[in-house]
Amino acid sequence: MTRSNGPEAVTVNALPPRACASTYSMTGPASLSAPVLGPGTQLALALAMHGWRRRRLVPGGAGFSIFNVGVVVWTGVYIVELNATGATAIIWAN
Repeated sequence: MTRSNGPEAVTVNALPPRACASTYSMTGPASLSAPVLGPGTQLALALAMHGWRRRRLVPGGAGFSIFNVGVVVWTGVYIVELNATGATAIIWAN
């Protein structure tokens, strides 16, 4: 894609340079994702269950639980995306 803001044209890449299948491997920062994000996912699930049990006692308990379930789903899918290799990484990148 090319943008023109005057006399010179600026070329902008559609994808950042890291968005290729070779960068999605278990070597480097992606290998640290499961130990860091895994406990956070478990904590969000525990908080969702805790809030759901007390949804009638505390205003906003149901919304708090639904929000934390969304956090669990998002981080779970993110962990799977970061740990994808090969053809699976290409699917996640697209």
